[in-house]
Amino acid sequence: MWCRDMGDLTYIKPARICDTISDCDNLADERICIKAALRPCRSGYEIRVPANMTSCTGLEITTSGSYTSYCQDFADQLNCADPERGLLRCERGGSPVTVSIGMLCLKNVPTMCDDGLDKACSQLSDECLVHKHLTCDGVGDCEDGADEAVSLCQSVVDTCDRRYKHPTPLPIPVHWLNDGMQDCVSREDELFAFPTCTFLDGLRSVPLNSTCTDVYLCNQVERKFLELSQLCDGVEHCGEEESVCKAAASDRTYQLFTSPTSIGPHTASLFHCLPGLTSLQFLAGKCEQDTFRSPDYPVFGTMPTLLHLPANPVNCAHTFGSVHVFLSCMGKCGADTSCPLKPLGYHSCENVVGSDRIYSLSERLHKITMVRGQQGAYIQDNFLCDNNQCINYNKICNTVNDCGDYSDEAACNNFQCTTTGSFVDKTKKCDGTIDCLDYSDECNEDCGTEIISGIFLKALSWFLGLSAVLLNIVILWKGIFQPWKKGAISRINRSVTFLIAVGDFLTGLYLLLIAFTDTFVMRGSYCNQRFRWLSSNSCAALGAVSTMGGYMSLLSMTYLSLFRTISIKAKGMEYDKGLYLRIFTIIVFVMAVSATISLVPLVDDLEDTFVNGLVYDEKLSLFSGSFNKQKHMNVINAYYGKVSNPYLSWKEIETLITMMFTHNYGYLTKPRKIHFYGNKGVCLFKYFVKSTDPQRYFVWITLAVNISCFSVISLSYVILHLEARNTSRSVQVLMAKQGKVEKKTDKLQRNITLIIMTDFICWIPFILTAVLHTLDVIDATFLYSFFSIVLLPINAVINPILYDDFIKNKIYDQVNALRTKIEHFLGKFYTYMNSINSTDHESQGVEGIIVASIDTIYLNSSLRKYSVETISLNDVKRLSNASAVKIENLTQVNNK
Repeated sequence: MWCRDMGDLTYIKPARICDTISDCDNLADERICIKAALRPCRSGYEIRVPANMTSCTGLEITTSGSYTSYCQDFADQLNCADPERGLLRCERGGSPVTVSIGMLCLKNVPTMCDDGLDKACSQLSDECLVHKHLTCDGVGDCEDGADEAVSLCQSVVDTCDRRYKHPTPLPIPVHWLNDGMQDCVSREDELFAFPTCTFLDGLRSVPLNSTCTDVYLCNQVERKFLELSQLCDGVEHCGEEESVCKAAASDRTYQLFTSPTSIGPHTASLFHCLPGLTSLQFLAGKCEQDTFRSPDYPVFGTMPTLLHLPANPVNCAHTFGSVHVFLSCMGKCGADTSCPLKPLGYHSCENVVGSDRIYSLSERLHKITMVRGQQGAYIQDNFLCDNNQCINYNKICNTVNDCGDYSDEAACNNFQCTTTGSFVDKTKKCDGTIDCLDYSDECNEDCGTEIISGIFLKALSWFLGLSAVLLNIVILWKGIFQPWKKGAISRINRSVTFLIAVGDFLTGLYLLLIAFTDTFVMRGSYCNQRFRWLSSNSCAALGAVSTMGGYMSLLSMTYLSLFRTISIKAKGMEYDKGLYLRIFTIIVFVMAVSATISLVPLVDDLEDTFVNGLVYDEKLSLFSGSFNKQKHMNVINAYYGKVSNPYLSWKEIETLITMMFTHNYGYLTKPRKIHFYGNKGVCLFKYFVKSTDPQRYFVWITLAVNISCFSVISLSYVILHLEARNTSRSVQVLMAKQGKVEKKTDKLQRNITLIIMTDFICWIPFILTAVLHTLDVIDATFLYSFFSIVLLPINAVINPILYDDFIKNKIYDQVNALRTKIEHFLGKFYTYMNSINSTDHESQGVEGIIVASIDTIYLNSSLRKYSVETISLNDVKRLSNASAVKIENLTQVNNK
């Protein structure tokens, strides 16, 4: 204490206070003592009685570095009269006492607690030795914050009143549970049987009623761990995981502004408003000067910030930190953005302690508010969270939960994930990259995806799929059950046509199953389930079925066109010899080649070529969505350091990623592979590849096969077309004398024209699009649905009609029968109308009646070569026989 001794202001050491010898002129060092309050103690050879003013006073350091106190045994450091000093509760000699905070963690002083709690301290850094109960309490006691960043704070359980007094109950780190030392006043940390989970070669405790889960390994040396819920939450927990998270999101590019450019101690410039940048100011708009104060509580004595800021409102959708605070609170962001600041009071900012708590009066509300010192002045840049914690302006609206209750992100323009409640930057919403664990940034009211998009494509997929399946079932039924015609050419034609029908049936079946999955299985939930679907065996099977069906049809059509051309050009060639072996060879060849092309991409040994990426457990925020090899290499290099081999196999990548986590409980499932057919929801063959894709050579070979087959089919039918034209001319010359015209060759020419046109419409746009995509001229990935639903199935629907007359004849018969019925009905209708109007016909005379009746016949018979004005009675009779109108009716009219 300080007092005047002989008129001079003198410091009185604690040992000289209440020692019965007055050292102060006014006896203040002895008069304040209440000797009956505390137990006597020994100090050297004398017995002293500590008083209130000598209880728990500061210790003195000797020249040897040891500590001395008022009492030799430091008994004066127990049961402090000042409640702000005696904060540690323990037992000494079996009796409850409180220990002065000045005794904690000191060496060369006796242990004051029976269980040694006063010495339970950790050297967290070179300059920070802290008591265990001062860690994980939300208050930084170390200048570097090590007492709150220590790994044991990463896993805590239920709260309790610690034996070191705190204003409120605090969480218990799991490392303190059942460790033999009582940390809670109620002893619950030692009494309750908290469950433990295996962690490498030791155990870790978890909260009650919880399930053991695997964890992220911070590094391989210190063997620290991180709960999966804390991974990639924007807060650095173990020193390196945020760099790994940034590497995983390295393909996401967006521009954000966190803090203004400093010009002076309390002057800042926002964006382009810097002295000398007149050309940039001219382009971006003029600037103005203004000062920033807290909008609700202007505070006495604070230094306002002078800002150079844009004169006109700007788009604040993607700003955060101090820039967002300044612009929004000064009305520069427009009406859709509000100022996130709230007024501070005396009790605000529970996490700010010590010298950082500086108070001042506000101008309007006459209340005490809190400021902080910076560069010789006092400023107010604390953001008040809803939980009464405070953070600096530069942490506002940065998508990180700095407050702990997301209140620092609630008033921003960020997008909040639906299930987790976390925030992502607004630029990441609907950008095609998954950022929310629940996919809500890509699956919401503004964006989303389905296997088949749009009502038109959905309806068309059902129609084409059903048509292809039903029409080809008819051809297959005919090929199996109807008798085969004699002759080698006929049987080969029928066998190959049967193969075409099988391939087209598979194509229709694929389209039908895709439509069924989109309509009845997904039912609008594909956006959230697409990675499960793309990595599923069902998608792989559908892709293989589609590919096999397409190539069976294409190869069979190619052989059939060649065979027909050769059979016409080489007349008289013998085909009967070895007929069945020939047919068997054709079938085996077509099916073998088609199966090879469709199944090779699914072979496990070729996964390094055909696997597009891996999909991880949804609980892993580090891996959101599908990860290709490049993304994996970014993560591996950030976690392990630069890997010498940049071309790791998928198995090597899986091994390295697996080593980043524990696998004691099977909590993390094995990653699923995005296979060759899983590039889009329609599960189509990956025709659209880039020059860097490992599948490019395989795809280019198959495209070359497609081009070759299309060329052969087109050339063959061009030859057949020319042959048909020559035949038609010869037949016309031969049959002209008899007044007959041969129509069979015309029919053949029409079929050939339709075959060439449908093949052209189907394959040429597809091949050209694939080439342009490979050359980076266009990005054609969005066209997969259109090609798989519209273009590719065209042949599957038309081929049964073009390559076999059975269905075509059935259709023609039904159309002709329907037309006859319609004409018969219309004839009766017109006859009835003529009978009603017979009175008018009598006034017109016989010629008028005949003309009206002939007009009726003319319309119904569809024989347009007669003229009403020049028609004769014989023509009337002939036309009547050809129509549904009976000649008897005309006779009655003539008689009248």
